[in-house]
Amino acid sequence: MYHGTDIETGKNIIASQMMLPSVGDHHWLGNGIYFYKDEEYAFRWIVIKYTDNFRNLYSGNYENIFEKYIILSADIISSRKFDLDDLQTKLFFINIKNEILRKSENSKRIQEQLDRNGIADGVVFNVLFDKMGYSDMYDYVSATFPIAYLYDSSSRLDYIPELQICVKNADIIENIAQYNDIEILPGYKSFIDLYRNTKKQLTIPKGKYINKKKCKKGKIYYKKGGGQNGFQKRIAKD
Repeated sequence: MYHGTDIETGKNIIASQMMLPSVGDHHWLGNGIYFYKDEEYAFRWIVIKYTDNFRNLYSGNYENIFEKYIILSADIISSRKFDLDDLQTKLFFINIKNEILRKSENSKRIQEQLDRNGIADGVVFNVLFDKMGYSDMYDYVSATFPIAYLYDSSSRLDYIPELQICVKNADIIENIAQYNDIEILPGYKSFIDLYRNTKKQLTIPKGKYINKKKCKKGKIYYKKGGGQNGFQKRIAKD
């Protein structure tokens, strides 16, 4: 598993072999220590941070990124996984989440989170693990998120998957080490270019939610009913 962070924090983590959790209901899988299954996503994370903190163009030159940031690798030593890619677990989570939200519909905490970004998953995970004893049964949560997707009549596979791990029990993290090397930077840069281009193809262009009646034959329009932001991609036939 892989984790991106600033180089000072990363070196301290390696020396101590300890990691502190991210805390807050806004985190996708609740409180915990986050990892990516794919090293490329850890690199994308440090590119985002590098861009935000040093005003480096996202698609520009970041040859010196490893002077500021680091990618860590680690082993997750546990089979006690709350796996949202498992069918039974996913069905269970959807139902218990809706039950928690129904019973807590007047909760200020949940309403604040919904008002912030429209998603209450982090609240639900924190309730499960902090209040309902799930930390006694599971050491970490694993989930695949569709980062960009577009429901198209020609495909059900037009989405980019991102698998994240949220460790609830820090004792299961072992063998934390520096992973990145300057020699692999060209491969990462190629990934970023491909990722950005693919994501652009799966994102509805701003201002393109147009009415079919106003769309010329052969042109693309977007119809309400599914996919990214609740729209489907269509091509006008007449």
